[in-house]
Amino acid sequence: MKRLKENSRDSDLKYDILHAPHHCSWHTLSYDSLSAKGDKAETSPEAIEALGKANSKAFIISSSFKIEDNEIDPPAYRAKLEYLKILDPVEGSFKCVDDHKKSNENVPLVIEISSSGVKLLPVAGIAKSDNATKSAVNRQGSNGYA
Repeated sequence: MKRLKENSRDSDLKYDILHAPHHCSWHTLSYDSLSAKGDKAETSPEAIEALGKANSKAFIISSSFKIEDNEIDPPAYRAKLEYLKILDPVEGSFKCVDDHKKSNENVPLVIEISSSGVKLLPVAGIAKSDNATKSAVNRQGSNGYA
């Protein structure tokens, strides 16, 4: 972040889609350990600034197991809350791959990227697409979350 700012290139970090680093780990947002500091753990201003360059209606996607309000990291619930704060002013969306898989009978999360922008395809629309089969989008035969 420092190097990009020095070269007036921090706008290079703007995004429409961000894959939440390290399966939505708290450690990508903070030097503090959640297990050691708990609620007193603070975010790194530099990390929030770098990851906070979301464009209007941006997506942040976590390729992780379900994110629950517990002590597990990754995925960290506190990290999800920070990403939601980033997305709130730009009316963005946070998606967890595991939540989507379970609520949509294992149908892949499909995002369309075009010159008119980025959008999440409805589950009904996925079945009609020849290009979005399970084998084309998901690792074949895997029960993994990514």
